[in-house]
Parts: sequence; structure tokens; C-alpha cells
Amino acid sequence: MLTCRDISELGSEIIEDRLQPVNRQAVMLHLQGCPRCAAYIKQLELTSRVLQRLALQDDAIDTQAIIEKLQDAER
Repeated sequence: MLTCRDISELGSEIIEDRLQPVNRQAVMLHLQGCPRCAAYIKQLELTSRVLQRLALQDDAIDTQAIIEKLQDAER
């Protein structure tokens, strides 16, 4: 049986779905019986989604325009 500490250490693997099938089953059993760990994993998932959205927004920056302004400033 996994402990809360195990769940904490496996957090990234859990939310990125990188667990082996045997470990996944043990994690699911633990989360069903531990509301604190279930809330922790939900919070990790939410944080991950927010960070991914922010990264996508950063990609929308017009890097070419920035490069051109820097080149103009050097002249």
C-alpha cells in the first residue's frame, strides 16, 4: 500500500500519466481512500494546466518584431 509520502513523490508521474500499470492501480486505490492526497493531485493537475496555458501565451509573442526593434536600436 502506498503512503501519502509516496503519492507526493510520484505527483509528476501521476499527473503526466507516466506510471506503470501496477503503480497506477496502487495510486488509484490510495487516492480513493485519501481525500487529502486526492486534493493534492487535483491541485497539481490544475497548476500544470495553468502553467501550460501561460507557456502557450508566451509563444504568441511576436519574436520577429522584437528582433527587428533590437536591430533598429543598434543602428
